[in-house]
Amino acid sequence: VLIGLMINEIFYHKATLTIFAPSLIINKSTTIQVPYKIATVSAEFSHSKNTSGKKEIGEKATGEVTIYNTNLNREKVFKKGTEVELDGLKFIFNNEVKVASATSGTNPGIGRVKVTAASIGNEYNLSKGKRFNIDDTSYAEVTDGFTGGSKKEIQTVSQKDIEDLKTAIIEKAKKTNKLSLRDLNGGLIIPQLSEVTLKEVVSTSEVGEQASTVTVKAKIDSNYYYYQKN
Repeated sequence: VLIGLMINEIFYHKATLTIFAPSLIINKSTTIQVPYKIATVSAEFSHSKNTSGKKEIGEKATGEVTIYNTNLNREKVFKKGTEVELDGLKFIFNNEVKVASATSGTNPGIGRVKVTAASIGNEYNLSKGKRFNIDDTSYAEVTDGFTGGSKKEIQTVSQKDIEDLKTAIIEKAKKTNKLSLRDLNGGLIIPQLSEVTLKEVVSTSEVGEQASTVTVKAKIDSNYYYYQKN
C-alpha cells in the first residue's frame, strides 16, 4: 500500500504551467537604395463605343401677329424684341411696330409684325386666331398661323464617352505592353512606379457632335521602372 501511494504521488499528480514573461514590441525601419533603370514602350491603340449623349435640335416657329390697340388717346409703340406669351409659349417681335390709337370703341388701331418663337418645337406652331394679351388696352392675334417649329432628339458624343475610351485604352495598354525578363536583361519590374501615359489623343467626333458611335485613337508610352535581380 505504501509503495502504491508513493507511485501515485510521483507519476500521476501533474500540472501544466503557462509562464508569461514581460515583453516589448520593437519596431525598426531601414532604407535600401537600389539603382534602377527605365524601359519605355510606345504603341498606338484605339477603342470604340456607342455614344451616350443626348441633344435636342430643331427650328423655331415663325409667323405674323396682328396687334389691336383699343386706347382712344394714344398710339402704341412696341420695340423690336418685345415678348408676348400664350400658355407658357413665348414669342419675340422681329422689329419695331407702331399701332395707331383707336377711333372708337369698336374700331381699334391695327398693326402687324413678324414674330419668332423663343425656343424650338412644333408646339409653337400656333393656329390662326390665337390671342396674346399684351396690356390693358392692346392684344395680338395670330394672323395666318405659325409654321416651321420642329424638335427632335439626337444621339451625341458626351465628355464621359471620351473619358471612358481613354480609360479603356490605358487598361488595354497595361495588358498588352508587358515586358519580359529577357527584354530587361533579367531585371525585375517595380509595378508601383510603372506608369502609362496618353499622348496624341484623337477622336472621330467632337463632344456634342451627332454620332451613334465614337472611336478614340491615342499613342501610349508605357514606362517600366526595373532593377537587376542580383
